[in-house]
Amino acid sequence: MLLQKYWVTYISYKKAWRGKQLALQATQGCPKASYEQLPYYFHYLKLANEGTVTHIDTDDEGRFKQCFVAFSVAVRSFLRFMRPLLIIDAAHLKGRYLSTNLAAVAMDGNNQIIPIATGVTHGETGESWTWFLSKLKECIGEVPGLAIISDRHFAIGLACKNVFPNAFHGYCCRHLMMNCNMQSDRLKGLYWKTCKAYTQAEFDRCVACIRVMRPAAYRKLEDAGFEKWSRAYCPANRYNYMTSNSVESINSLTREVRKVPITMLMDWYRQLLQRWYCDRRAKYEDALDEEVSDWETTKIYDRILKSVNWTVKGIHKMNKYEVKDNRRGLVKDWFLRTTLKNTYSGMFNPTLDVATWETRDDLQVVLAPVIIKRQAGRPKNKDRIRSQGEEPVKKQCKRCGANGHNRGSCNVPLVTKKRCATRKMRSLRALCRVPRIASGKPRSSTRNENLNNAAHPESTNQHSMNVPTPPASIGMINRLSQMCVACIRVMRPAAYRKLEDAGFEKWYRAYCPANRYNYMTSNSVKSINSLTREVRKVPITMLMDWYRQLLQRWYCDRRAKYEDALDEEVSDWATTKIYDRILKSVNWTVKGIHKMNKYEVKDNRRGTCSCRKWQLSGLPCGHVCAMARVTGLTSVEGLVKDWFLRTTLKNTYSGMFNPTLDVATWETRDDLQRCATRKMRSLRALCRVPRIASGNPRSSTRNENLNNAAHPESTNQHSMNVPTPPASIGMINRLSQMSTP
Repeated sequence: MLLQKYWVTYISYKKAWRGKQLALQATQGCPKASYEQLPYYFHYLKLANEGTVTHIDTDDEGRFKQCFVAFSVAVRSFLRFMRPLLIIDAAHLKGRYLSTNLAAVAMDGNNQIIPIATGVTHGETGESWTWFLSKLKECIGEVPGLAIISDRHFAIGLACKNVFPNAFHGYCCRHLMMNCNMQSDRLKGLYWKTCKAYTQAEFDRCVACIRVMRPAAYRKLEDAGFEKWSRAYCPANRYNYMTSNSVESINSLTREVRKVPITMLMDWYRQLLQRWYCDRRAKYEDALDEEVSDWETTKIYDRILKSVNWTVKGIHKMNKYEVKDNRRGLVKDWFLRTTLKNTYSGMFNPTLDVATWETRDDLQVVLAPVIIKRQAGRPKNKDRIRSQGEEPVKKQCKRCGANGHNRGSCNVPLVTKKRCATRKMRSLRALCRVPRIASGKPRSSTRNENLNNAAHPESTNQHSMNVPTPPASIGMINRLSQMCVACIRVMRPAAYRKLEDAGFEKWYRAYCPANRYNYMTSNSVKSINSLTREVRKVPITMLMDWYRQLLQRWYCDRRAKYEDALDEEVSDWATTKIYDRILKSVNWTVKGIHKMNKYEVKDNRRGTCSCRKWQLSGLPCGHVCAMARVTGLTSVEGLVKDWFLRTTLKNTYSGMFNPTLDVATWETRDDLQRCATRKMRSLRALCRVPRIASGNPRSSTRNENLNNAAHPESTNQHSMNVPTPPASIGMINRLSQMSTP
């Protein structure tokens, strides 16, 4: 297309593709010849950088199988000045020869990445990972306290167990989360809180919540082993690294480089390390003693801010946490800037130019591997190959909300700027205007005044909103509910007028003079109407019997369900409600009545709380759950109404429904009420018209009436005193004459 646009030249697609391949070969070299060039590159790399370790493995025919390179400067920095932590992963190459790039990285004291070793193999198998890690062990040896972080690939686990039996092998928490298919934000937050929990008590509490919310995810986490991914049950030190994002960042950097020949890929790693070492060496050149790195300084400063209001007591009054000994230094040597200075003190030297390389007979001869299977279509440039067990992520546009595309590729027409504001922003603006509009004040001069009024709604004049004050027996008026009604009045005045005409006490829970038992809709009876959607077509007797069958079936099923109910056992629905409120109130602060901040639980034997949720629903609210947690109650099930007990449900469905007798066995009875249809009643009245109109006595037979109705011309019209209309009106409607009194 570009040639046609700028040069007005028309060529076929195949010719353009061949031209592109020739241009790439001229700039990058031949992929096949690159394998033959690899031993020469490794030889001159070791000459330029003393101590660099390289290996090339071939098959019996001398064809390339796998290679390994560990840079000497990076290995020395890892052994002397860095934490014993290795993060490993693999990425697939995209060139002509489909192979896999293996990489192992370490982290310095400033949370910066350093590739220690890399290699290329035929695939991510147990044999290839074992060979790669065995060559890496020859470089670093047995490192005390070594931790290896990776995904859950079975080949990596097998290789770590065989090569590094004394090292700790942990799983990447993000890969594990994707394997468990956790999509909701609430579940993800709970999962990360579980992973990062320092104490076993906190971990047990969080993982119990996951077990209730997603049993399938909990089983996967349990099968993976808590010690492999949790911080609390980790038998070793994983140095606060819970994911393999570091090596994934290297894979992201090699996204385009993985298309080039193998020799250029190995030299790219050398150039990357050389550039990083040069930049960081200049950064830490003037490092002072006992000076902490920037990343660690930020971490410490955040923790200082969090602990400003904490109370410190003596050891004999120790409340929750105890600091035993701080004389060994507050920061490890890894995080000092002097350590970082020594880390990047080594020098990386480039190799000689390819034109100056001499032909040598003592080097290994390597041939290009055989292409066993070629993938169909173009090489994959953008789509990342998912890890084992990882499920695809659904794309959702943040602009229009549709599925299947993202914001960058969205072509849905934009709406006007007035409608483009989000619901949250509109609500915030309306909330800021509530006090001014509700009280009838003029527009505020500053926005801070509006925000201040929104933060203190007690300054709002309630009578100006025409919101009735509830009876004193209901309790404290909910200020937030007043502001919500005022927001509706500002945003939709017409809707507010309809709500006001309906009466706040009829639909508003805060102003209801009685108890509507937390049911705000009529969805229950709507569900029955939905069940009778097809049954409403049948005759009325069958419809009535359908209700009897429905109740009989439901009573039978529920009677069997609650047959073994225990005392003080709460129903499933109520248990779910209580558990959700317990989860929400985990981090709430409970104070005495004299220090009461917002809500007050006055008497838990009568079920009263100032939030009114306990009284209206019959289930303990979050404040009661928090109070039970602080006071030492092991269960809040005794605080519910009797309606929600399983024994009450057992008694509810203890009655028996009996079916009616068969229709064929019904006897004819004279003492029952007779009910005829409208059509039959009309026909009978029509039969009585001639007799009544002519003044004749009751006919002796029904056939005579029907005969008269069929032949109305025999009826004496003058005896009925019905005048004959003019001829211009048309033919007289016989039926109308018969029905006229």
